[in-house]
Amino acid sequence: MIFALLAGLGLRVSEVARLQWGDVDPEREVLEIRNTKFGKDRLVPFCPKLAARLRGCLALRETRGYACAGACFLFSWNGRDPISTNSIRNTFRDDLLPQLALDVPAGVFGPHVHGLRHSCAPSMGAILWVKVPP
Repeated sequence: MIFALLAGLGLRVSEVARLQWGDVDPEREVLEIRNTKFGKDRLVPFCPKLAARLRGCLALRETRGYACAGACFLFSWNGRDPISTNSIRNTFRDDLLPQLALDVPAGVFGPHVHGLRHSCAPSMGAILWVKVPP
């Protein structure tokens, strides 16, 4: 779910780590991202497919006895504290990347979790509108 939010919505790792259940509005299909870069808040719409996945994530937590109100962190090891950004980065690097078995040429940096932010559809759309000089 974490990596779906990073890649699908272009969120920063720190924004995903701090998400609380009260920030998710599955009916309107929007996330409220609070206190982002430069202390700003913003609303991020998401698709029905992601809404269904978020509902499934909440249902799974409830069946495991982790029912929570709006102030509960979406991703947490203990239910009280947010998951650390390093945990997200390490999981990407140590668990997910090896499964991809990418052939990274010598002298080239391999993929990093931050790169997911720049691979999302809104970013791709923005790139299409950049004026290229002749």
